[in-house]
Amino acid sequence: MAGADALPLTEATLLTDLTTLRKRLADRAAPVAETVRLRRRAIGKLGPKAAGWLFTDEALQQATPGPVAQHRASRLTGIGVHDLTCSIGADLAALLGPAAFGQGAVRLGSDLDPVRLLMARHNLLAADLPAPLLQADALTRSSRGLLGYADPARRDGTGRRITSVSTLPSVSELDTVYAARPPVLRLPPGIDYDALARPGEVEVVSLDGGAREAVLWPAELALVSRRATVLVSEPAAGSWQLTSADPDDAGVGPVGEVIIDPDAAVVRAHLVRHYAARHGLWLLDEHLAYLTGPGVPAGVRGFAVLDSAPYREKTVAGWARRDRIGTLEIKQRGTPIIPDDLRRRLRPALTGPTTAAATLVVARIGRDAQAFWCRALPPSPGPAQTG
Repeated sequence: MAGADALPLTEATLLTDLTTLRKRLADRAAPVAETVRLRRRAIGKLGPKAAGWLFTDEALQQATPGPVAQHRASRLTGIGVHDLTCSIGADLAALLGPAAFGQGAVRLGSDLDPVRLLMARHNLLAADLPAPLLQADALTRSSRGLLGYADPARRDGTGRRITSVSTLPSVSELDTVYAARPPVLRLPPGIDYDALARPGEVEVVSLDGGAREAVLWPAELALVSRRATVLVSEPAAGSWQLTSADPDDAGVGPVGEVIIDPDAAVVRAHLVRHYAARHGLWLLDEHLAYLTGPGVPAGVRGFAVLDSAPYREKTVAGWARRDRIGTLEIKQRGTPIIPDDLRRRLRPALTGPTTAAATLVVARIGRDAQAFWCRALPPSPGPAQTG
């Protein structure tokens, strides 16, 4: 492993590097090279502790980014937890951390896959976080008195990503087996949690602007019905939360000086009105997540409105030629526009230097598409939000 780590193992050098490794490792060259490559990817997602861990590609894809796992674990402080789908141990490592548990709390991991269990054992020992592990199906009760936690599979047997209410195992199967004490469930952020109609709290968590997970907290741990948690990698930027208990008295009105596209967690948690009310903004349309107002909240990316008109490609091309734009960002909601296709059709009008940039926001206002010609504003300094 140490010898392989000295090689680049990039896409450009992989074949040459594998040839070098086969001279020393024979048929072990491929798994050694894969492990080194996975570890390099994992460090950015899980932190430096992952430098000595073992992975499969699928397990690494589904593993929770470090800050997200730590936040979730902090809500389980002092509670005995059984990780029913521990896989290679990433979430269990967060649950075992000192910030997540009080003294004496029991933590247990299980998985049906014996190979992933061996990887989990190695990874936890490498992180100096030993824990009891056992091979068990998540749909078979194998512990008593512990709160279950499960991260059901995101992909079906064909490799397709699951975005509906279906997971493996399903939410209903898990809730049936653990009916006496429903488990905490980590689901894809795009899942239709309204269709699940599960009692408790839905918390949608984002990291650096990208939605990462929807956590279904059972009634015993629920504080509100819906929560958006916005995490950032840079501590100085400030993480924040918004809940369904916050005021939502935001109205609908014409475009102001800026347009704001709220964080993905806010949108997924259906808390756009609450966000608007907190920051003195209003909605462009009651059915869209675009907000507008006199200014951009601290720490948020917004767009200064330069022009607006009913959407026509000819109008947009005229704006681009007038301002000698070379780079065009396109954002849309509520319309059938495909940004890449539209940008391709507008390319003859993008005659300026690539450093001359603009943002086109197209939104369905009422029944009609409206175009807003904008300049992207960098996030203002200071903590992102409060709450």
